[in-house]
Amino acid sequence: MFSQAIPDDKKQKIVEEIYDRYYRDMIICAMDILKNKRTAQEAVQKAFYHIAATYELFEDGSAKSTAALVYISVKCAAMHSLNPNKRNTKVVTFSDYTSRVAKNIA
Repeated sequence: MFSQAIPDDKKQKIVEEIYDRYYRDMIICAMDILKNKRTAQEAVQKAFYHIAATYELFEDGSAKSTAALVYISVKCAAMHSLNPNKRNTKVVTFSDYTSRVAKNIA
């Protein structure tokens, strides 16, 4: 799992807590958008890659802001999976969007 690459034990535990707490809901959200289990799992994996890369945004795995950011992450990953080659679509990266959302939630 991506949390293995995080050098800080405290932050690694946060990412693992997010995985344990939200994985099932993330799969359901991605499946609702993509209608394909394999593609949904790939979208969730991409979302967790971004969560691990921006783990400093997540102070508490059980916070409402964390749930919102996790949902946004998987939704963006799933939507991007629908149209990965569409040139006219501006892709907002998870870290850009969540930074703005985190400031508004906090």
